[in-house]
Amino acid sequence: MVEELVGRIQNKVGIDEETASRAVAIILHFLKSEAPPELIDRIVASIPGAGELMAEGEAPPKPGGLMGSITGMLGGLLDGGMGGIMAAFTMLSEAGLDMDQVQKVTREVIQFSREQAGDTLVDEVLGSIPGLARFAG
Repeated sequence: MVEELVGRIQNKVGIDEETASRAVAIILHFLKSEAPPELIDRIVASIPGAGELMAEGEAPPKPGGLMGSITGMLGGLLDGGMGGIMAAFTMLSEAGLDMDQVQKVTREVIQFSREQAGDTLVDEVLGSIPGLARFAG
């Protein structure tokens, strides 16, 4: 089923399969690192193949060193909690996505998650990560 999500992203965003898969993995890893684990585990379980994609994909780096200092400062300036969002955005940019594409991919992952796991669960996840709803909206 994760293949369906990757295909939808390819079609709607106009990117290749490898980039779409990498983007989904980055977003799922970000969610896993920032939201309550029990919520994300339920979303991942609702999308067959998502766990395997995450195992193959890249996780955003743990804050530390210069990058951690920069994202920590940005997080303090931008509402707190934004460091993880900035790290994920950086990884998505390095994967070749521009800001518009990042937003489209994020919206598609959220929409697909709503279809598979339900609005209530996805809203709980969005509400648990400061700034995400605004970034993804």
